[in-house]
Amino acid sequence: INAEYMGFAYLSDCDLKSTARYIVKATVVSVVKFAIRNSKFSLRVEIDDSSMVLEVLVDEAVLSHLFGMPTHLVNAMRVRGDPNFQSLLACASNAVAALDGLMVLECSPLSTPIILEVYPNFAPAQLGSLFHRVVAAA
Repeated sequence: INAEYMGFAYLSDCDLKSTARYIVKATVVSVVKFAIRNSKFSLRVEIDDSSMVLEVLVDEAVLSHLFGMPTHLVNAMRVRGDPNFQSLLACASNAVAALDGLMVLECSPLSTPIILEVYPNFAPAQLGSLFHRVVAAA
């Protein structure tokens, strides 16, 4: 998606029906659905920034970060019945429950908003770098 970068925003100010990227400060408040279909992981959560609660998808790159390894390797563990798979899921579940910070949110008129990146415990000095990365990716 060639999304226009819209900058920092409250969730209530995001135009969810346009193709745009926003940076929001939010917290995951619930897991709506976690599924594995055709070797692909899908995580749907609700985030809250005190202006509203919004249901979003979590990008595969964020999931890889939460698992601590690429999702295709996690799936390989699942397929071969690796006994560490369940403990890995439990660790990732705890990481999701604690997910809080700056999030790059991409909106599209044809799909559910998606969290592309998460920056927990973000230092104010890093904001310029984040701004340039998001603009360059848009």
